Amino acid sequence: MVRRKGCTSVELKSPPPPRELRLGRGALADVRLAAALLRWRGCAAPDCGERGAAAMLHCHVNVRSSEGGGELLCARELLSVFCAWLQFEHVAASLARSWVRRDRWCAPLYATGPEFSFSDKPWAQGGHRPLPPHLLDAPAFLCRAHTLWRGECCALASEEERVQRLFAVTPGRLASLNVEAVLKTGTYEFRRHHATTCGDAARNWCLFCVAFVEAARPGDGACLGRGAEALLDAQSPEQALTRLREAQLLATREGLVALLARVLGEGEARALVEAMAAESCV
Repeated sequence: MVRRKGCTSVELKSPPPPRELRLGRGALADVRLAAALLRWRGCAAPDCGERGAAAMLHCHVNVRSSEGGGELLCARELLSVFCAWLQFEHVAASLARSWVRRDRWCAPLYATGPEFSFSDKPWAQGGHRPLPPHLLDAPAFLCRAHTLWRGECCALASEEERVQRLFAVTPGRLASLNVEAVLKTGTYEFRRHHATTCGDAARNWCLFCVAFVEAARPGDGACLGRGAEALLDAQSPEQALTRLREAQLLATREGLVALLARVLGEGEARALVEAMAAESCV
């Protein structure tokens, strides 16, 4: 807890495995209740403060931890989810409050490369020192993954070794999708959403993140970018990046609904995205 100018900021975390929140154990109801209790106690979720950062709602989805629930994703599935997120980066940003879209704690992942330093506040971006190598650099991460997959990863005996090599260098934890968490906690951390004391909004974000991982993991053509296929089956890193830049440029909200519909069904997927879009404008 940090007290500053009469206000106290608080970071709340759900329990770690094996007591983590799971959809099969009523997690969505728990999240809704927790948000309602915070509102009842008078807590606020400001869009921005004088430090140039918003209050955030982060969601970890288990992808590699054997202590948590759900199926573990292989290296190719992990890359499929990352490529799908890269494709829908701008669409996902439109489902959060406008101030969050360039917040330094959840910086956007552009297929064309990073655009601002973590030291920049949203209203002063572009005037400070350049980023360290690889930080927020999705193209560098993808080029490295392509090279490793077609090289030394082919000779590695275990899936765990492939994951360790592929995620040894990442765009960092402060991106909209934190893939650094794969080796630290066995999760993908989705950082895009603004904080909220609305139970339905918190519940919707958690459902969105879990459904996104499940829908994107096959990488079998559900997305325009074709998940990991767009990256790993390309003849060169340059060809892979060209595909993903086009996919990010052409991504639409309808395409995101179609992706989520693979898990939720079209009706629930559309209702979920429309509810998130409406809440982002409140």
